[in-house]
Amino acid sequence: MKSLSELVGQEILIVIPFVHQTNLQVVKLLSVEASGIWIQNEQITQGFLANLKLHAAKTPIFFVPFAQIRYVMDASEEIALSEKALGISNP
Repeated sequence: MKSLSELVGQEILIVIPFVHQTNLQVVKLLSVEASGIWIQNEQITQGFLANLKLHAAKTPIFFVPFAQIRYVMDASEEIALSEKALGISNP
């Protein structure tokens, strides 16, 4: 398992309730601080800009405090093993 700091520069899956209560967002993790993370995502940007009736030449970055994050997922490149696939699960 990697720490968030080891995932900087990569895409992660995240649920941020103020963006959407349940939908996972694919975001680029730019930096990790003691109180939260810096992310970049075109869809989140477009949603905020549409609500504010603004246009941006560049995709802004967002700081999200850890308290505002429901969960974070990393699509690990390791092999996923399941009891069922190995034929050892209980019926």
